[in-house]
Amino acid sequence: MILVATDYVGLRQAALEIFEEIFTAEDRERTLAAAESAANRDEIIERAIPQRTLSPGYYERVIYLLDLEEMTQVVQVGLREVDESEIRGITVVRQAREETLQKYPPCPHCGKRNSKFMPRCRACAKPLEN
Repeated sequence: MILVATDYVGLRQAALEIFEEIFTAEDRERTLAAAESAANRDEIIERAIPQRTLSPGYYERVIYLLDLEEMTQVVQVGLREVDESEIRGITVVRQAREETLQKYPPCPHCGKRNSKFMPRCRACAKPLEN
């Protein structure tokens, strides 16, 4: 049996998937709205829904670690109150966040995050410097 709390490779993957979902949510919403009137509506919806690769416990743990990270920034929590798996888990989640932020850099003109492979900003349509 795998102990999710200490499976840092799995937690990293779950965090990357969650951050990817967050950064692509706006595009997904547009796609789903456009699918309402499409002939192949079901196919479009199925492709637009993010496919998670791990069991739900990994995503729940990542959400817990994100909440814990936020709490430790707001409240001075003593290290005795946070166990090693939580500290290492927060570190893995932070690394996944940084990796995702690099994948979606901000537009130098308006600040909207875009895929680093896009030639133009989705928000202001100005050229991106890749």
